[in-house]
Amino acid sequence: MSETYNLTEIPRHSGIIDAALCIDTVEVGIEAFELITNYESESRIISQAEAIHNARTAMTEALTASGHLSRVEVTCDTLEEVNAYMRHLVLRGWKEDLPDHEKRRIFFELCEELIVERTHLDIANGVIDKSTKVGLITNYPDDLDDKTAGKLGYRKENKKGFSRSSEIQFNLDGSVTRVIESVSQSNSHDASAYYFLRDSGIQVESSGDLAVMAKPFMFSSEDYIDGVVDIQRIIDGYRGTDARYGEVSNSRHVDYEDLREHSQKLDQAIEPQANRLADYEIKLNEICRAGKISREQKDSQYNEQLVTYLRAICVVSPDLTADCFGDQSVAIYEQAAIYVAQGDLCSAEQWILEHTHLEKPVVICGFSISAKEAKALGIELDSLDDSIKEAKANWPWKLGKCRAPFCDSQKKKEIVLVGPCSVCMKCQAIYDKQAENQLVAA
Repeated sequence: MSETYNLTEIPRHSGIIDAALCIDTVEVGIEAFELITNYESESRIISQAEAIHNARTAMTEALTASGHLSRVEVTCDTLEEVNAYMRHLVLRGWKEDLPDHEKRRIFFELCEELIVERTHLDIANGVIDKSTKVGLITNYPDDLDDKTAGKLGYRKENKKGFSRSSEIQFNLDGSVTRVIESVSQSNSHDASAYYFLRDSGIQVESSGDLAVMAKPFMFSSEDYIDGVVDIQRIIDGYRGTDARYGEVSNSRHVDYEDLREHSQKLDQAIEPQANRLADYEIKLNEICRAGKISREQKDSQYNEQLVTYLRAICVVSPDLTADCFGDQSVAIYEQAAIYVAQGDLCSAEQWILEHTHLEKPVVICGFSISAKEAKALGIELDSLDDSIKEAKANWPWKLGKCRAPFCDSQKKKEIVLVGPCSVCMKCQAIYDKQAENQLVAA
C-alpha cells in the first residue's frame, strides 16, 4: 500500500452532504448532554432482540479483523420505539469511570443517533427523500494508549474502525425498520477519512477520531447504489490502488462486489451459536438482577461462553483463526479441524485446550464462578465438544481447497466444494467411513 495519499486521481465526491446543513447540531448537542446527564445505569431486563444483537456483534467483531459488512435490522411498531431502542444501545456504554476521551466518543455517537432520528422523522414527513442515508466514520482512538483501548474493546492489533450508514424503511404492515450497515476496516487511524470528508465539502478540524466522529453526513442510495460499501471503496482509494478495507489487499479480503454475500454467509453460519449465546445472556442477566452473581461475574461467564463458541467456529473454519486468535494459533486449529473431519471430536477438544496459551486475548476476563456454582444457578457453560458438534452441523459448504492429505485435488491444485473443516465431500465420506469402522470395532 502506498505510504502517501492518492490526492490527485480521486474525483471530488458529489452527493455527500454535511448533516449540519440539514439538522440543528447545536440543539442536538444540548439534547445529547441532557440524555447523558439524566441517564442512570442499572441492571435491566434484556430483550431477545437485544441479546441476539449483542451476540452477533461480539462474534463477528472477534472473527473478522476487517472486510466484514455487519447488517443490523431493528423493527418496531413505531418510529419512536425504534429510536428509544437505539438510544439505549448507545447510552448503555456510558459509565462515570470511563476515560474522558471515551466519554466524548459516546457523546458524539449519541449526537449521531439524534441526527439519524431527526433525518428519519423528516423522511416520514416527506421533507426529504426516502433514499437518504446518514453516514459516519469511526476511527481507532489514537488518543487512548493501546492497553486502555484494548480494555475498552477496541481492536488495537490492526487499529480497527468502521464506516457505517443508517436508513429507515416503512413496512406495509405499518411497522418501521431501522437498517444499520457497517464495514470494518484496518488502520482506521490514518488520514483517509479526513480527506474523504474534506473532498466531500465537509469542514473537519483534523484526522483525529473525535474530529471525524463529529461529522455525520448524508447521502442517497440513488447516488451510492451499494451504500456504505461504496463509501468504503472511496476511502480506500486514498490509501492506494492496492488497498482494501484499510490495508494491503490479501487473500482473506473479498471484492467489494462480493462483500454483502460473503458477510451474509458468515452471519448465517454463526447464527445457531449467536442464538444460544443470546439465550445465555438473558439467563445470566436474570440471575444478576436477582443479586445471585455480580455484574463482573455475569460479564466473565458471558465472555467464557463466547470464547468457547469462537473456538468451535474456528475449528470448523480454520481460515477465521488468524483474525480471531492470531497467527500463532492457525496451525493448531488446522490440526483440530483434521481431528473433527475424522470424527474424533474428543482429540480436537483436548488439542485446542492444550494450546490456548498461543491464542491472543479475545475478551476481557472478569471474576468467574466455579463450574459447581454455575450448575447450581442453572448457568452451566456449553462444552467445547458440544459447541463443535453444533458448529459442524450448521456450517455451509463452500468453494475452497480440501485439506485432507490424500485428496487428489491437492495434487491438481483444484478448487472444490468443501464443508466444515475445509474437507471436500469425497474425503469427508472417507473420514466418516473410517470413524464408523472404528466405532464398530470398539
